[in-house]
Amino acid sequence: MAVPHLRLVRVLLATVLLMLIPAGSAVAATISRAEAGKRALAALGVTKGRAPVVVFGVRAPLKGGTMVRQAGAPEAPLAKSKLDTAVRDAPAMISVFAGRRAWAFYADWAPYQAYGHAGQIVLVDVNTGKVRLSRMLASPPVINGRPPAFLRSGADYRAPQYRIFEREYVVSDADSLLLAARSGVADRAPLANLPAARLAAAQLAADHACVLRVSDTFGDFYDFTGADATRARLGDLFFALRKLSSGIVDVRYSRESKVGPDEVLRRMVEEKGCKDVFLYLAGRGFSKGAGTSMSVGTRIDGTRVTQQIVRAAPLMRVIHAFPEVRFSVKIDAPYTRPFAAALAAMPNVVLAESAASDDGTSFGYLPYVLNTAGRRVVNASNADGLLAFTNRTIAGAERFLSSDAEVAAALAARRSGSSPSFLAILLGRAYSLGRPDDLPGIVGIQQPFFSTTVSLPVPPTPVPAPAPAVTPTPTPTATPKPTATPKPTPKPTATPTPTPTETPAPTITPTPPAEYPGG
Repeated sequence: MAVPHLRLVRVLLATVLLMLIPAGSAVAATISRAEAGKRALAALGVTKGRAPVVVFGVRAPLKGGTMVRQAGAPEAPLAKSKLDTAVRDAPAMISVFAGRRAWAFYADWAPYQAYGHAGQIVLVDVNTGKVRLSRMLASPPVINGRPPAFLRSGADYRAPQYRIFEREYVVSDADSLLLAARSGVADRAPLANLPAARLAAAQLAADHACVLRVSDTFGDFYDFTGADATRARLGDLFFALRKLSSGIVDVRYSRESKVGPDEVLRRMVEEKGCKDVFLYLAGRGFSKGAGTSMSVGTRIDGTRVTQQIVRAAPLMRVIHAFPEVRFSVKIDAPYTRPFAAALAAMPNVVLAESAASDDGTSFGYLPYVLNTAGRRVVNASNADGLLAFTNRTIAGAERFLSSDAEVAAALAARRSGSSPSFLAILLGRAYSLGRPDDLPGIVGIQQPFFSTTVSLPVPPTPVPAPAPAVTPTPTPTATPKPTATPKPTPKPTATPTPTPTETPAPTITPTPPAEYPGG
């Protein structure tokens, strides 16, 4: 009879022990991802605001001791190497307490915009549900030395499984603005008009045109913004032109050169005999500082972040050293308006652009905005998810090169001397012709900087020929029946007017350029 008595004692002891265990211990009920998300949103206060925001969440809790860092600081680092490369600690922002686990969430306070811009990390303890907020980040978060899954590609950034909340950009008249911008605009097509493209390429070669593209020098860290694909697509455009006229020089900057972009620019001008230069820079900007520096490459190695910096001053020295050379510069990065303005003030810089609005912001790929009725107005003209500002140039250049009238007007202006740079005309007209493909620009949430000293000829709008006058065929009148004659006179049969046979227009199949490996 002692066995049942011992069992009862054991049950009572177990019950007492369970009552003594703290609620926050490992055996307590855990907080689900959904519940943790609700607590994170409440702590952020996003449901009460109006500003655009996207809140992401990791798919599994972070282990104890995990440190969340950011990939850079709001100000440009000092760098003294030939490559202007700076290596420093990735700033630590918040960590999971040792022995605990936590759900992690990231509030992107400027969704779809290029970095740097504000963001914030929220940790929710798996067992207690306690919420902790980080300081404001100026760079993408890094968890255990890697970007979180939702920042590894553009598709991941837009994937619904990582999102717990989104408030889109709302533009009251988005529909009408987009419709007006695209009204009567020809679809973009790369080199659809080969004769016109050949004329343009021949003039670029005759002008000793050279292109230097500088972007994503450390690889694909910022792939989720579309930077890598954008740089490659711009390269495709100039590669195709170079295939039509081999005198065009197109160079993608590489760190294997062992020197910085300014020195590569100098060598390209000297060694290739460049007289008309297009310098393209894309990357991240810095919200603190003079706005004359940007990063063109970022790499994370554990707790260290390496950035390659491009500054206005070294480039200005190179440009100043070649007063007889014309320079056009396009910068696709936020907070770089002062950078472009400083270059625009130089006498031999004939065109300068920056994606940055007055407040410094610029967009990557913006897939849609909302109208006031809550309906999404979709960005159907940037299917590849490219940086908005550069996509505008690519689309505009494709339309320019496909138009006999645009190319003819530019050639006439160049040959008459009224515009000294055919390359600057191409880029300047591309800025205008590509606007229908720039959704942030159309709806007014991005207002880029654009300056040129070159006259940009606008071809006259073709007036459609009047339709030829058509002489109507008279309708034959039937002879009325005579009243006195019982047999009616038959109606005369009208001979139909033959329909002229149209000769179909000949089909022209353009010869595609040779296959391009990209880059």
